[in-house]
Amino acid sequence: NILHHAAIHDCNDGTFNYLVNFLKNDPAKMEKLFLKKDIKGQTPFNWAMRGGQVNNMISILEESNKLGIQDQILMNENEEGENLLHFAASDICNSDMFTYVLNLFKSEMKKMLSKSDVRSNTPLNVAIIFGQTNKIKSIFEESDKLGILDQIVMNRNIRLENVLHHASNKSCNDDAFICVLDLIKGDRVKTKTLFSQTNCDGETPFNITVINGTLTKMKFILEESHKLGILESFIIIENKLNQNVLHHAANDYFNDNAFELFLNFIKSDRTIMEKLLSQRNDKGETPFDIALLKRQSTKIKSLLEESHKLGILDNFIMNNNKN
Repeated sequence: NILHHAAIHDCNDGTFNYLVNFLKNDPAKMEKLFLKKDIKGQTPFNWAMRGGQVNNMISILEESNKLGIQDQILMNENEEGENLLHFAASDICNSDMFTYVLNLFKSEMKKMLSKSDVRSNTPLNVAIIFGQTNKIKSIFEESDKLGILDQIVMNRNIRLENVLHHASNKSCNDDAFICVLDLIKGDRVKTKTLFSQTNCDGETPFNITVINGTLTKMKFILEESHKLGILESFIIIENKLNQNVLHHAANDYFNDNAFELFLNFIKSDRTIMEKLLSQRNDKGETPFDIALLKRQSTKIKSLLEESHKLGILDNFIMNNNKN
């Protein structure tokens, strides 16, 4: 409606305030326009947030309070089940806007931070997905004060993805990823659980870093898991296609430098190396087979050398797949 359009723009020209003052003569109409949702379930207040128009937001809150509908506006959820904190946690709003919105919910903070949308993502998940470092820190701090930190950190969405799955994706930048890792790594049990959990495809967060070729994230997970002594707990996990991380790494979507870094990190552990090199996917293929099929000459050479050193070359060089 007209307030959606007016709310998203800078009010310096007086348009928004003019409309609000005009509507004061008809409270019923004002209430209807304030509460009106667009096809995505967003009110004029959402649009003001999207446009970064704090003054317009203040005007809506003041007038809606007089009308007794402020709570309806603040607790509004869109068609995706997202509340205002989901909205503010994304890249639509800057950090200052997020802080402003966060402070609006002092009495309802616990409810707002714990709320899951239709995909079972909380505002923390959204902040991580969009790589919003400052927002991630703020949510951690507030959740810790409220005693709900474990609840939202260990939340998994409908794809069974946890916070580290989101952080390991390409959409989350390296700074935000490191921020998440720093905030959780003090708890060994929690970190081990998050590293080991698989999504609905059977992929761990580390698998996601390998699939996406995000070298910095892969390196950090390897280093932290090694320090905590939990590397083996997730590194040999297979997905639903019986692929391990070495199957992914041997593929053509994973660059040679990242492959060498990964191999150098794990090759000191004979048990892990033997398991990864020998595992077969659902087609009966070893990582070496994948490297051959994808014509990855550098990887083929490295895999042959490492398997020869371990004395397990015959274990897979004579392998036949299911065909």
